[in-house]
Amino acid sequence: MTTLTLTDKDASTVKADVLVLLAGKNDDGVALIPTHGLADESVEHVNATLAAIGAGGGPDETIKLTGVPGVASPLVVVSGTGLTGEPKASDHETIRAAAGAAVRGLAGTKHVALTAPGPSSELAGAVAEERSSGHTPSRPTARPPTPGRSRSPRSA
Repeated sequence: MTTLTLTDKDASTVKADVLVLLAGKNDDGVALIPTHGLADESVEHVNATLAAIGAGGGPDETIKLTGVPGVASPLVVVSGTGLTGEPKASDHETIRAAAGAAVRGLAGTKHVALTAPGPSSELAGAVAEERSSGHTPSRPTARPPTPGRSRSPRSA
């Protein structure tokens, strides 16, 4: 069964089989949404790789990357949102869809980690909502993260 972790820790320190990050659009084409907590070196590597392969940051676009410097997880999945800038609470549905697009292709993965896309509990809830809605291979439940504390959901 897949375990999903929602956390407000820096994404680089999360040890999981897969780390899911969200991307959006900017003047240069595509970039990580600025709430990931990655070191500059990691961000530059991911953004340069996304640009080099022609990623657009649009909805339902998912890209798998390995060997991201400074990231503990061996595989990083970047899921496009189509957003520009940091997500707002009103972007709930967009975040839910991006989280779903990312995890749908991870059947059989034991531990998937997603960082909360900003300080909004609504946005963290959107990630958990998609994961527990039955649109993905297993059905764990989750609650929004508490600042400064990681939370692993229980299996349903």
